[in-house]
Amino acid sequence: MNGLSIIYRAYPNISKKPIINFPDKLSMIDFSIKSLKDALKDIDFEFIFISDNCTNQQIEKVENIIKPVASNFLVKKFDGIGNQESFKEQLNCVKNVSYDYILLLEDDYYIGKNDIKINLDLLSNTDIDYSTFYYSYDSSSSTGGMYLKKNYFENCEVTLLPSTTLTFFAKKNILIKDINYFYEFSKGAHDSSIWLKITGNFLWFLPKIFKPLFYKNIKLYFSIIKRYFIYMFKHNRRQRTLAYIGFGDSTHLESDGLFNLFSLKEKINQKYIDFAKR
Repeated sequence: MNGLSIIYRAYPNISKKPIINFPDKLSMIDFSIKSLKDALKDIDFEFIFISDNCTNQQIEKVENIIKPVASNFLVKKFDGIGNQESFKEQLNCVKNVSYDYILLLEDDYYIGKNDIKINLDLLSNTDIDYSTFYYSYDSSSSTGGMYLKKNYFENCEVTLLPSTTLTFFAKKNILIKDINYFYEFSKGAHDSSIWLKITGNFLWFLPKIFKPLFYKNIKLYFSIIKRYFIYMFKHNRRQRTLAYIGFGDSTHLESDGLFNLFSLKEKINQKYIDFAKR
């Protein structure tokens, strides 16, 4: 099994409506970090924590759960630098990590216990460059159709994607080559615009205006296009392979953007109850 460098960023408050009613951000962090720990069983990993003004209690929560099982644990503290700059600080860590595979992770994800292992397995044995365990609302065929091709590998879905969020796995050598594309996020580029440039699927994306996700939110559609063109001349188009790899258990904890909200909400609620007993 290959080792994994996790570069994690967290904030002190809940900024969006969560899938379940956490009493506070500490409870959300506790839930998501426990799921991460369970998914890291038998995997060598290091953990770099970008704390953007997190409370001491929140930092201690992450440290108490993760530090005892990590090969290396480091906290970098920042004073309210925000979403764009905290992602930039994640990128600033990339060249100095110990392992050849990287997970850039935000604080509002639940991770299924088998999803990290299967992502590492396929990244290390295929020509996939980037991957994610999160299958978003954008990707469902009836809503956004933001997927390219679906396959299955040992009961695991492998779906090629044109874009995803800024929580993702990467091969270190590929991410270093592409890192200037991702730095554009701190300058105002849209995450979808960055991914469409990296995967080379911008022209493929244009007809998606006829999908409900976009014709019901024209502002989103043209925002992606506008930001793509603003930054298009800075970098050549790549043709990297990005894939969703997972068993359908991992999810963003934000209620908006989930294509199977009802079934996931029921499942995540039960997990929250189970974790609270630990």
